[in-house]
Amino acid sequence: MRNTVALRRKDRELNSILAMRILENAEVGYLSLACENQPYTIPVNYVLWDGRIYIHTAKEGKKITWLQKNPQICFTVSTMIDVKKADTYCGYGAYFESVVVEGHGRVLQQHPHKREILTALVKKYDPQAQLPPIDEEGENSVWLIEVTLDSLCGKGRYPVQS
Repeated sequence: MRNTVALRRKDRELNSILAMRILENAEVGYLSLACENQPYTIPVNYVLWDGRIYIHTAKEGKKITWLQKNPQICFTVSTMIDVKKADTYCGYGAYFESVVVEGHGRVLQQHPHKREILTALVKKYDPQAQLPPIDEEGENSVWLIEVTLDSLCGKGRYPVQS
């Protein structure tokens, strides 16, 4: 995987290990698609599993249609840590961490590990969930979007520790 984004602020660039950790732990991701010169971004719940991003999805809708027409995607996560206060309005800023992924996605009706991926997705958001195993009917009720990461860029600004 490559880092294709040349950050202007090198002091805020995060290494790939930290960027992957942020990507793994963020609560909401933003999936960006493009079709016929029109952009589309949608917030999604997701899980990072075996080095790929997986998003559960209904069997129809705009995400599916657009992704099938153009598999190139951008996926972004960010976390606001705190407000950087200042003596002037223009001095204000944010402490944050973010990751931008460029990659390609595909719609999967089936996957050899689909039940494991769906279970991991639920466990990410509710680690105490104690549910019966996913049966065939449940597995077939949703599809997956699989995102392969072509590049990854992490950026952060953290409060100075005293």
